[in-house]
Amino acid sequence: MPTCTLKFELSSYWHIGSGLGSDAIADAVVVRDVDQLPVLPGRTIKGLLRDAMELAALSGRVPGERIQKWFGSPVAVAAGRSEALSYNSAATSGHDEGDEHESRLEQGRFSSHEGTLWFGSARLPQAWRDWARARMNATTSTSVEEARENDEILNALFTFLASTAIDSRGVALEHSLRVTEVAVPMTLYAEVRGPSDDRQWIDDLRKCLPLLRALGSRRSRGLGRVDVSLEEGK
Repeated sequence: MPTCTLKFELSSYWHIGSGLGSDAIADAVVVRDVDQLPVLPGRTIKGLLRDAMELAALSGRVPGERIQKWFGSPVAVAAGRSEALSYNSAATSGHDEGDEHESRLEQGRFSSHEGTLWFGSARLPQAWRDWARARMNATTSTSVEEARENDEILNALFTFLASTAIDSRGVALEHSLRVTEVAVPMTLYAEVRGPSDDRQWIDDLRKCLPLLRALGSRRSRGLGRVDVSLEEGK
């Protein structure tokens, strides 16, 4: 099965929510992998790229009938093509879709059949993962200084953004403070696999990638700016 690599070059803070908070630290924290590193889940990638290909089909860049072949039928069955239209309208109007849009994509997949493309999660390069695993498996012989340095390196991959609602007088509303954990700009890599007897999926993905300009929550507010490219082979 042919394998390609998707390269996600994130140029701003970004947030893919875990659905959890962190006690008094943040109301919403990002998804992390088993090594506690930032990760862009494969199911999220599949939903974002399907959405981008829906838009490409509306503009005539990709035949609409191939979307179901590559991605299966979750959005087509659960929400129809209007899902792509609503996303496009939100993007141009400045309305923040964020987690709500991704939740609809996730719900739709339960009423569908599987497509022919497989998407792995996007992660930092292998050297980072090796470092993180060594950090987690460190023995008690690790010095206090080394452990502190490793924690500082890991923490540098994340930061916190605070926001609050403002009333008509320009005064912050009570109990409206919200703290969100975000990941810093970085480059992630994900594998995508498709059928060997029809390699048209590679060209179709390349045509829709320029339409994916942001990902995650609060996209219309500057988070999640991304450039995505595809390279054949691992």
